[in-house]
Amino acid sequence: PNYRIYGHVVSASGALSGTNDLFIANADNSGGQPSLAYNAANNEYLVAYVDAYEDIFLPIYYYHIRATRLSRSGAVIISTSFGDYTDAGQDNPDVAHGSGRNLYVTVWHSSTLAYGQVVSASGALSGTAFVISPTTAYQDYPAIAYNSAADEFLTAWIQYTGPSTSTIYARRLSGVGAPVGMPFTVTGILTYTQMLDLAYYANRNEYFLAWSDKRIPA
Repeated sequence: PNYRIYGHVVSASGALSGTNDLFIANADNSGGQPSLAYNAANNEYLVAYVDAYEDIFLPIYYYHIRATRLSRSGAVIISTSFGDYTDAGQDNPDVAHGSGRNLYVTVWHSSTLAYGQVVSASGALSGTAFVISPTTAYQDYPAIAYNSAADEFLTAWIQYTGPSTSTIYARRLSGVGAPVGMPFTVTGILTYTQMLDLAYYANRNEYFLAWSDKRIPA
């Protein structure tokens, strides 16, 4: 069966709002991989996910990234598509809301590189998709967080240096989603690295990154 994106509102006390899961979108066979950000200015959410459709004549599946605005209660407002339909693998999206400019920046993996796209608060695309890192090395699992003190974003990704080795890189993005400076290394050489996430801690004006690899702790 095809995958679909669902959601559910949960109160601060842990109580469920309503008895039914909220249907958000079809994701076909891609699994969806939803990522969510909250917009306090508009009191709504943006969910980014992988969408796919099947070319029944080949047959082959094509993928792209879709972002859907949701009301505070989880109702769908409008959807926006970006990233070319391609069978080369567009996946692992992440999204963050920038309160300083009231916009979103979504990052994802496409083919061999990590891309970014600015999405306005209304759900419209702002500019075109951009490559996050100038290198052509294979990049995957991008993540992004917003720094409210500096009105900028930090995006990080896993950059593979061999069949089983990789390094985590990061790059600052301005409040309008433009790259700032050059990418910088976060780790040394890692082995079999997968999955990556980061968060911003406002009280200390710092980020924390977490990932998985196969090292044995010292």
